[in-house]
Amino acid sequence: MAFSLFRTVVAVGTVSALTGCAGTMLDDAQGIDPAGTPFQNALYSGYVDLALAEYDEGDYRDSDYFSRQALAAAGGQAVMPQALEERRLPSDSLGALGDARSRLVAALDANARSGQPTIAAEAQAAFDCWIQEQEENDQPGDIAACREAFETAMARLDPQPMVFEPRSYTVYFATASSNLTGSALEVVRQAADAAEANAGSRVEVVGHTDTVGDPAANARLSGQRAEAVKAALVERGVPTGRIVMSATGEQDLAEPTGDNTDNRLNRRVEITVTK
Repeated sequence: MAFSLFRTVVAVGTVSALTGCAGTMLDDAQGIDPAGTPFQNALYSGYVDLALAEYDEGDYRDSDYFSRQALAAAGGQAVMPQALEERRLPSDSLGALGDARSRLVAALDANARSGQPTIAAEAQAAFDCWIQEQEENDQPGDIAACREAFETAMARLDPQPMVFEPRSYTVYFATASSNLTGSALEVVRQAADAAEANAGSRVEVVGHTDTVGDPAANARLSGQRAEAVKAALVERGVPTGRIVMSATGEQDLAEPTGDNTDNRLNRRVEITVTK
């Protein structure tokens, strides 16, 4: 994996005479053949580049740190982006770095490690470059370069927002009844499953009747039908606070009819799972 950015942060020279001083871990990190997952192997390469850059700057402490990260990744260990509390960071940088790390971890946990291993490794190495340069806080150009590399990689990793499509379900009733049949309960179960699969969704429950009987009585009956469906949804795990219930009586017919017309399509409760 090429990390040309990290090569340009400093002028990388020949690494020599590593023994006998801090920075000796770089020699160990460069001398192995990584045997991890594609993500871990790509991460290994990124951390070696960072270790080289820091060694050439004379920052042997951070060169050793990145070398240890490289060795861990190459050995198949789970290596996370560095935590903010592990660095002495300027207070005015904590918000941006905290948000950035949260985005990165969310992308990694959403299968970026396996789905886009090279880009995911670039994002993690760039974040660790950014946080390390931000701790030093004396090379604005280097901070900006690492941050830009992170944002560029994240633009290719951040999941696109999913468009939520409302789902509608219809429960039918017998004449003058608010009792749920077996088939009606199956429809309620499907609606409850859809609500559970979409955290934060709202469930709208609207009761209806046909035109048989007195309009005032039908208004009450449509409310009873809606209540029956709401109770069945709650029983199947839908929180009461997510359910919005209303009743229209014999208004808003699914199939327009004249007065006192028995019609199954109009004896219903409509359930809509929406945001």
